[in-house]
Amino acid sequence: MKEQIYHQHYWGAVWVKPNASIDYYSAIQAGETYNLSDAYHVMFETGRHYAAVNSILAKSITGLQTVILMLQPKLITGPIMKKLSSSSSSSSISEATMANFIVPIMFTSHDLTKASLNIPIALAPQQFGPIYLNVLSLMQLSFFVPYHAKLSKHMKNSTYLIFRVISSQITYLMIALAYSLVQVAFKIDLYTAYKGKSGFMAFWMVSYLLLSALGGVNENVVILLQAFAPNMVPSFSIFWIILNVGVTTYPLILCPKFYRYGYAMPILNGYELYKMILFDTYKGASIARNIVILLAWVIITVITMPLCIGVLVKHKRKEAAAKVKTLKKEKKRRLLNLKIHDKSNGNAANGERVAVDTEKQGFDS
Repeated sequence: MKEQIYHQHYWGAVWVKPNASIDYYSAIQAGETYNLSDAYHVMFETGRHYAAVNSILAKSITGLQTVILMLQPKLITGPIMKKLSSSSSSSSISEATMANFIVPIMFTSHDLTKASLNIPIALAPQQFGPIYLNVLSLMQLSFFVPYHAKLSKHMKNSTYLIFRVISSQITYLMIALAYSLVQVAFKIDLYTAYKGKSGFMAFWMVSYLLLSALGGVNENVVILLQAFAPNMVPSFSIFWIILNVGVTTYPLILCPKFYRYGYAMPILNGYELYKMILFDTYKGASIARNIVILLAWVIITVITMPLCIGVLVKHKRKEAAAKVKTLKKEKKRRLLNLKIHDKSNGNAANGERVAVDTEKQGFDS
């Protein structure tokens, strides 16, 4: 049963000890005590989804426990007591037997996730960390824009495109390293699934893939928006965060089918990988799919970045050409107005000269 839950075939299970009913009845007949809590066990794994297990699954288990406690006198202890009372071999009921009737049926909980890992701070890298990574990718983009603009004037187009792709990946790698070191500073256990240095390396590489996927989308979309709608950059940033984070709040299997798009979102796949590293969940559940999806995002964004930069450059050239054309028209218009003005001034001067000559001829005559 533990293996089935650990392999994520089930979210949880109620396991009743074999022959529990017979042992319970035999203990009552023999006048011995019987530990009911040892007969009923609940198994689950908090690390599979911290929020869902502690809210949805815990409520379901509590509800089942309440129903069993309500039905215990009517369906379990009541019929047994009635049978013992009418039995000819049981003229009296011992204290141990009465104690068995009084003891309620309580579940014994078994969490497959270690108790030392069930701490609120372990949620930070999963639920809040990806948001910070998305914000950091936008910040590094805005920080390097002036430098990219200066370098583009001194590089060939092909060299500049290669530089942009490589520099972005190196930046993501360094930011992911700093992010991983922050987790160590806060004493978050990164070595649950992978012992030793490999645990830190795994967390670093997952952070890099997630940051590269998020940053690639942000960079390409921001480049396009700079060409056509610069004022839409903040709106896109909020929309992208909501689109990603909204599918990690609860398991998608419990959400409407509309939210199944989340399986392709970078943050959800990063969330699943972080969960495996931090809580040692089953590695064969979705690790391959998560890595492939993140790599697909990285590859697609790297391939499309030169195209997006080309669109931006082409648009800027058109804008520059339109401005030059407008300036030339404005210059021609001003020259034409100047010529008309000079001509009108010349005609006025000629008119004054003719009037003076006429007046002079009249005076002479």
